[in-house]
Amino acid sequence: NRLRKIWNFERWSAPEKHGELWFYSHNDGLQNQSVLFVTADPSRPGRVLLDPNKLSADGTIALAEQAVSADGRLFAYALSDAGSDWQTWHVRDVQSGHDLPDVLEWSKVSGASWRKDGSGFYYIAYDAPGSSDALKAANAYQKLLFHKLGTPQSQDVLIYTRRDDPNWYLSGRVTDDGRYLVIEATRGDQVENTVLIQDLSRPDAAVAPVIAEPNAVYDVI
Repeated sequence: NRLRKIWNFERWSAPEKHGELWFYSHNDGLQNQSVLFVTADPSRPGRVLLDPNKLSADGTIALAEQAVSADGRLFAYALSDAGSDWQTWHVRDVQSGHDLPDVLEWSKVSGASWRKDGSGFYYIAYDAPGSSDALKAANAYQKLLFHKLGTPQSQDVLIYTRRDDPNWYLSGRVTDDGRYLVIEATRGDQVENTVLIQDLSRPDAAVAPVIAEPNAVYDVI
């Protein structure tokens, strides 16, 4: 009863603006997961964009990650089932509230980063495991992929991976101006990272190392 009293208070996230829309989450007090809202006017209550509490009757599907396109039209979100680290990505049309056909599986420890034109997004995935090993096999050789909206996952473009060691962990994000894809890689439990860049203004530009060896912690501003 004491814990219930402490936890039972209304709360919001700070709103984020994408295009002409504002996005925020709200929890009425004891909801297992906060509900995502969208509004064109932050002084007025928003409409529900996604209520993760309604994704499964027993509450075992969780919202793991989310990313809104720069213009606010598209909402990518990753779901985790029954506590698994595996994430399945979906894309929702913000205006209609309906999901697009795009479904991306075998993602793990991954956010998403949209291209500024909204044509697709970058994410992290592994090769699909065997059916009997999906929840217990070790995962190796992460891949940074680009998913173009409206295409099957089998056509996603491999942007970067490391084959010299199975325990490299990757991340990829598009810079605020949309010019570059920034890739960072760390090995195992190390915090030191490499940094690589792909110039998105040039078709078929190669991924080029900026910091080739992980001898310190680096970030790109």
